[in-house]
Amino acid sequence: MKMRLQALVICFISFSATSSFAMQFDFKSAGAGTYFRGEYGLAQKGGASFEQSSGTGVSFDQSRTTNAAIEFGLLFRAGKSILRVSAVGLIPKSLSGVVGSVGGTSKYTLDSKVFAVIPQATLDLLVKQWAESRFMISLGGGLAIVTTTNTYTMTGGYAGVSDHTESGKGQGLSLHAGVAYEFVFADHATLVADLGYRYCRVASLTAKDAVTTFSGTYAEGATLKNMDGSDRSLDLGGVFGGLGFRFYF
Repeated sequence: MKMRLQALVICFISFSATSSFAMQFDFKSAGAGTYFRGEYGLAQKGGASFEQSSGTGVSFDQSRTTNAAIEFGLLFRAGKSILRVSAVGLIPKSLSGVVGSVGGTSKYTLDSKVFAVIPQATLDLLVKQWAESRFMISLGGGLAIVTTTNTYTMTGGYAGVSDHTESGKGQGLSLHAGVAYEFVFADHATLVADLGYRYCRVASLTAKDAVTTFSGTYAEGATLKNMDGSDRSLDLGGVFGGLGFRFYF
């Protein structure tokens, strides 16, 4: 009986060791999977959604300096590259209680929000791989679908303009490039840190609803303008850093 118990214990240990080895994550065998990541970066022209269109000679006490984003997607490995298809929610910093002043006198307060959804594809190219980590270069692009909202509350009066909310929408090309370092986090799961730059410009915005604002009266669908008559444009690009998890099937 004792010998049988010993034999059973040895078989169990052997089976457990074999199973553990089989379950150990291997980059070479990793195929398709899913992932999510968060992102934080610097904003360019952070006040473009309102600074040039909210009256003449107006100064503001706030402007956007940062962008944040969250990304969800699927990934597919092919040789030394990984194709990722994802949706990104790009969220520039929301501004609340921005004071618009002329000659030091407050004319109104402003709440400003910008949001973009970016369906995109990214190709990760393997540069160097080790047993439990790898270094990659990433290139990709997509279409940014952008909405803006500027809500004005008049405090000192400005050329007959009353309280109003101006909502705009637009689209623009989004391109990104960067480097990424991926390492094993758990069985079939990895942690990825990345650093890169996004190019994302929207050449014009159209009014979502009819509105009378500082630069004129707009019908739904009309192109929003700056005070000098140029089209309202946005630059949502900038340097970013990201951190995310990948789960391989």
